Amino acid sequence: MADMLGTLAIFAAGALVILIAGSRLAGVADQLADRTGLGEAAAGTILLGAVTSLPGLIASSTAAWNGLPEMAVSNAVGGIAAQTVFLVVADFFHKPANLEHSAASVTNLFSSLPELVTTVACIRQGAYTLAVSGIVGGNAFDTLFVAASDLFYLDGSIYHAMSGRQEFLLALSIMMTVTLVAGMVRRERRGPANIGFEGVLLIAFYALAVATMAFA
Repeated sequence: MADMLGTLAIFAAGALVILIAGSRLAGVADQLADRTGLGEAAAGTILLGAVTSLPGLIASSTAAWNGLPEMAVSNAVGGIAAQTVFLVVADFFHKPANLEHSAASVTNLFSSLPELVTTVACIRQGAYTLAVSGIVGGNAFDTLFVAASDLFYLDGSIYHAMSGRQEFLLALSIMMTVTLVAGMVRRERRGPANIGFEGVLLIAFYALAVATMAFA
């Protein structure tokens, strides 16, 4: 019981640090985008995506090093799914129009928390393209988690250690990414709860993933 309380305390403390630092990070990335001339799309994809992906990279690499290949891969692939659905959360903070329309130029849950915090912070600051590109860039970096995990996995190829659950998550993450791209192409201005058709589908896909992982 004491160990569990200690773990929860560490979790809460880490979440608080991420909440504070993530909000600040969104502002810094927005300023860098303006001062360097990179633009919000490039700054979000390269800078914000890379920095917010660091916790997930460490988590996957550590899991692989400790002989937990399924956890390493699930963290990477599940992070992509979680971060993609975070855009739906961001849509609730962006009332004038659907988020994917405004930013058309362009994970496990805890390791993906930086993306959620920075995405919401970007939306509240009006940096819509930065928000979307940060998620897209983060997803791109998350695919590298598997390669890093393969490097740290000492019992052969981590790809051979993947189970059907990881393969299911991978397929679902691909479907969610395709749905996100479709939302950018179609650029629907209005939808249920102001989140558009892609938001509804992303929530459904993510709910399916959670249910499958919990009860399969």
